[in-house]
Amino acid sequence: MYSMTHLSGKIAAVQAQNLSGVLMVSGRFAASQTKTLTYSLRFESGDLARIGGATDATGIDAFVELVQLQNLNEPRWFPLNATPNWTAQPQITRQEMAGLLNLASTAIPGATNTTTLTPSGMASTAHTEQAGKALMQRVRNVFTNVYIGDTDRDLARIAKLHPPSTEPAAFINSCVQLLEPMLGDEAARSLLSA
Repeated sequence: MYSMTHLSGKIAAVQAQNLSGVLMVSGRFAASQTKTLTYSLRFESGDLARIGGATDATGIDAFVELVQLQNLNEPRWFPLNATPNWTAQPQITRQEMAGLLNLASTAIPGATNTTTLTPSGMASTAHTEQAGKALMQRVRNVFTNVYIGDTDRDLARIAKLHPPSTEPAAFINSCVQLLEPMLGDEAARSLLSA
């Protein structure tokens, strides 16, 4: 079956050769899902000019949906001539796209981060600790794939200020600030909140 790693290679080839055209990507979120979703990626000289399709989402939101597909069909490429004098900004930069695809290619299927609360509304200490460790591991996986700085040192500093087990929202917000220069705020928040 076609994988996100194959798709990453296809997109990298389009970018490396500065091709213009439309890449149609279809797949399903789960094996049990019967509806196939299709996304259209319009490239102008290797830059992603626009993306949309399966839902009302466009831009980075549509791309985040696309990388969550698990059952991919082999994408179809339709070469087109470059739009003359195209000077618009791409919806997603090459750097943002590389980070999202890299993360999707190395993601562990079935990994989730859920917190169950007791009737009093307080999570048990053991569960809170476990959820904090799971959150730290998930964030570390994202950082390992896209962060340019010292992942271990910087995450340890943030965890000291905002422990992930007791202050998960503040922990995520601080991590988003570190990733923002590489991915932009919206993409960083999407990756860390997934």
